[in-house]
Amino acid sequence: MTDWNEDINEGPDDNDADLMDENRVELISCPHCGAMISEYAQQCPECGDWVVDSSTHSAWAGKSLWWILLALGGAVMFVLIYAL
Repeated sequence: MTDWNEDINEGPDDNDADLMDENRVELISCPHCGAMISEYAQQCPECGDWVVDSSTHSAWAGKSLWWILLALGGAVMFVLIYAL
């Protein structure tokens, strides 16, 4: 049997406190019901509505019209060249 050593402090130290701050999840308000949810939540646990920003799922989000037209024109040229 081992003796209990009361000199050992097994509580959190400064490094542990820093790690806890880095891993802390921010809470945001659900845009539908106002409940506080994790910033990483895709669906609100209170109202069930999806809270994922739809602009993050679009491949063309943030692209200018010029790039969209260029991509479409390139696709049309590809089809025309290889269809002949």
